[in-house]
Parts: sequence; structure tokens; C-alpha cells
Amino acid sequence: MAPRQIAFDFIIFGLLCMFAFMHFVLAVYTRNRTYFLGFALGALAAACGGILRNQFAIFALFPNLPYILVKKTQIISLFLAGGWFIWACIHTHQVTKRWQTQSIRLFHRLCVVLSGVSLLVPFHLMYWFAIIFFPLITLLMGLLMYNRVISLWSVELETNMRWKITKLFADSILTYGIIHDFLNITRGTYNIQMLPYTVFVYVSIYSMVLCKDFFTSLQRNQEAKQHIMAAWEQARKNLASDLHDGVIQLTHGLEYMAEGALQAGTYDEHLLERIQSTAQQISSELRATIDTLNPSRFESTGFSQAVESLANRIQDTYGISVHTQISLDDKEIPIHLHNTLYYSIHEAVSNAIRHARATYIEISCTLDGDKIVCYVENDGVEDKNPPKIKPGHGLDIMRYRAEAAAGSCCITLTENHCFRVEVRVKRITST
Repeated sequence: MAPRQIAFDFIIFGLLCMFAFMHFVLAVYTRNRTYFLGFALGALAAACGGILRNQFAIFALFPNLPYILVKKTQIISLFLAGGWFIWACIHTHQVTKRWQTQSIRLFHRLCVVLSGVSLLVPFHLMYWFAIIFFPLITLLMGLLMYNRVISLWSVELETNMRWKITKLFADSILTYGIIHDFLNITRGTYNIQMLPYTVFVYVSIYSMVLCKDFFTSLQRNQEAKQHIMAAWEQARKNLASDLHDGVIQLTHGLEYMAEGALQAGTYDEHLLERIQSTAQQISSELRATIDTLNPSRFESTGFSQAVESLANRIQDTYGISVHTQISLDDKEIPIHLHNTLYYSIHEAVSNAIRHARATYIEISCTLDGDKIVCYVENDGVEDKNPPKIKPGHGLDIMRYRAEAAAGSCCITLTENHCFRVEVRVKRITST
């Protein structure tokens, strides 16, 4: 093999190791450590497999290495790289269905088991493990690309859709390399192995996208602080306005009626009924304001009852039909997620009332594996085209709340042309 080709493989090896180190560093400074850690381990395994594939390059450095050991290590690196790359996809919200998540976890465990077994079995058996490995990872890559294509049709708050297309392009390049080398192996031709080079392209593109995601998250953290402060100020203004326009006005009316009764020196039964009615209305206004500030009071009422109370207030106040479907018990929702889910539902309902001119709202909370899925759907979309969403404090804070709970917030247009805000969070134990 030409020295230029050997040098090129060493360059690819060095770059993949650099990418792996970069992802290890990012894993230290981010909440989604499993994502970056899985990708770092996959890149490191791919680097080792690529340099071991070129036996001239590795023997140029270590001429006394056993040939069978080198080939075994190459195949083990293939197993580990594929397992870690696929496993990292679970933590990118690219996989949403439970059976898909279980299939990927099973494949990851299979890769680890194959790597351990390959150390013990003869090389000719290990070779057949590698042959079976190629169609399995091809099927999983096809599944991931299918999910990514489906996600391109959804309407999300994220505006830079080109990054999703970039990831899809990287997945396609890697899948092409897998299929190309598998067909060459089955036909007995080994003139060109594309997989090491397509893996390098795949890791390079994903490293660029992941770095963008990391620095975008840093920017979002700064924006979140500003949005939280703005939302807090807005909440104080709303509270002052609600108290002034509702409770204060009713209190003044009650005061004037009582003063008039005292001056007249008589006790009018009709006037007393009005005073009683006004006092009840004051209590109702105060209760609504308190429920808005501290809606759940979960210690005594529970999450489900808080959502039902919100639905009843919306129906009574605005005359909008609100249907609730909560198919999980309050005990199945960790306490630290109560406020996250309730305020996300409250904000989605408020947006439906203020901006969508909805006549029907549906609130649903269900379990999907280890995740809690809550969505608010309304019929406020007037045409069949996906709505153009302008980022605002409410939608941003919904997304921040979901991400802080290791979840996601997705905004889509359903097949029935209804506008849906969906929040998915993991049922993890608060620490």
C-alpha cells in the first residue's frame, strides 16, 4: 500500500480521536451526558477499527503484532462503534415509540455481548458474527432515517430545519458505507472498503451539528434567564391587574351597598342577597387568582384535580368546550414534575384562547414507557397549512421546562388539522 494511503489513514485516525475527545469534554459540561458520551465512545471505537483495518499502517508502527489479534480487534471495534452510535440516538429524541427504543437497547446489548464472545471464539466464527451484524445495523439505520424523515414534516418551534436535513444526510452516508462493504464481502471483493471513510464523514458532520447544539444550549440558557425575568414581571402585572379589575371593584361595590344600608337604617332582604352574592363572587375571584398562582396545592388536591379545575374554569369563563383525558394516577407522576406539566398545560390552553380562537380544547396525559406524555390540542387552525409559530415567552418557557425535566416540547399539526402542543418528560426520581 502506498505511503500516502497509510498517512491518510493515520490522519483519519487522529481526527476521529480528536472528535472523541471533544465529545468527552462536551459530556462533562452538559445535562445530556449520555448522548455525547455514547457518541464519544462510538467515535473512539471507529478510530481504532479504521486504523486496524489498514494492516499495513498498524504493522508499520507495531510490526510484531499477531495478525489474528489485529483482525479480531478490528471486528470488535466494529461491534462497539455500531452499538454506541445507535445507542446515542435514544437520547436525541429521534426515537419516540417504545418498541423502537427497546429494539435499540437490545441491539446495543447484543453488540456488547458479541464483543465479549468474540474474544473467546475462533476467528472463523467471529467472522460470521460480523456478517450477521451488517444487515442488523442497516435495518436500525433505516428505522432512524425513517423517524427523521417523519419528524421533518412536523411543525416544531425549532426554525433551523436544515440541521435536521444535515443529520439525515450523515445517516444516509453511513448507511451507504455499511451496504457497500456488506455487498463486497458477500461477493468476495475487497478492493475498496468505504465504511471507514463514510464513518469519518458521519462523525465529522455529527460533531459539527452537536457542537452547534451545545453552543445553542448555552445561548438558550442566557435567553432563558431573560425570559424568566420577563415572565415574572408579566406575572406580577397580571396579578395586580386581576386583583384591581376583579376583587377590588367587587369589594368597593360591597362597601357601597353596606354603607347605603347603614345610612338608611333598614335591612333590605334583596340588598342582603346582593351583598351575599357579591361576597361569593369575591371568594370565587380570589380562588381563581390563587389557583393561577398556586394551581395545584397537590398535597391536598392532586395533579388530576388541578387539571380538571383548570378545564372547568375555562369552560365557565370563556364558554369553550374542554375535554380532559388523564389515564394515569397521581402517584405515577413524580412530585417534582407536577408544576412542570401543569404550567405547560396552562400555557398551551392560554395560547389556544388568546391566539388560536379555539372552540374546542382537549387535554390528555398518558404514560408511554418510561415517559409521561401530555398534550393540549385545539381546533383553532383555520386552514390545512402548518401554522407559522413565532417564538414567545410562553412557548420558550414551555420548552425550557420540558428540557429541564429531561424531556421535549413539540408543536405539530394533526391529521384532523388541529393544533397540538405535546410535552414528553421522563419519570425520573428527583434528586
